[in-house]
Amino acid sequence: MGYVYANVSPKEAYDTKFATFFDMNSVKRKNVGCLSQFYIKDEYRKYGVGSKLFDLSVQWLKQYEDIEDYFIYVSNGNEAGLNFYKRKGFNESHQILDGFITVLRSSRKELIETNSTKEG
Repeated sequence: MGYVYANVSPKEAYDTKFATFFDMNSVKRKNVGCLSQFYIKDEYRKYGVGSKLFDLSVQWLKQYEDIEDYFIYVSNGNEAGLNFYKRKGFNESHQILDGFITVLRSSRKELIETNSTKEG
């Protein structure tokens, strides 16, 4: 059907020789939350499976109150994924690896406001 991988990591884990995934100075807290792998098989799309997995992942990430910044990494050409995450309250931040990956970002406050708007 699909899978999702979300994690909480020290922000320094994203500053490597391979790539710097975001501006370290823009993240004030020690840890960040990331949704780094997310996939739903084609035949299960359009049934709300992706939204449910996404919502559960964000709910899990938000239990860590010391996390203020959330990131998602989307491969080049995945326009459906980019649009999905934008509808969920994430914004394009920048590109890495010569445009191969688009970094999306949201804050705890933005996610709470986005979810409140959808529920109300």
